[in-house]
Amino acid sequence: MANSKNSSPNAYEYATIDTLPGAAGYWTNPVSIRRGNSFLGDIPNLYFSVREGVEDGATANIPTLQFKCAGDPQWTDYNTTDAFVVGDRLKIESNAAHVQWRAGVKAADFTVGDSIIVGFDW
Repeated sequence: MANSKNSSPNAYEYATIDTLPGAAGYWTNPVSIRRGNSFLGDIPNLYFSVREGVEDGATANIPTLQFKCAGDPQWTDYNTTDAFVVGDRLKIESNAAHVQWRAGVKAADFTVGDSIIVGFDW
C-alpha cells in the first residue's frame, strides 16, 4: 500500500494514510472556502471528516487539522480539546478570505499497520 490523495475539484479532497509518512507528515492538498475569482466560486459548506481506511474496527492513527492564513510562514494546528478520531465530522465555520485548510497525519502520530482517510467535502 502507499499513501494517496483523492480529489474532485467540485466535491472533495481526501488523503488515505496507510504507510509511514515522511518527516513532514502526509496531507491533503490545501482547500479554501473562499476561492476569490475562481470559476468554481466559493464553497458554501466545507466539512472535515475522519474515516477508517480498512474495515478492521479501529485505527490508532491521530489525524491533524491545520490552517494557514495569508502571509503565514507555516501551517498551524487547529486546536481542539480532544484528538480527532474515526467518525468525527465537523463543519468548518471559518469563511475568511485567503485561509487554507489541510488535514493529514504527522509521522509521530502514525501507527504501522493502520489506515485512515482524512479530508474535506463540500
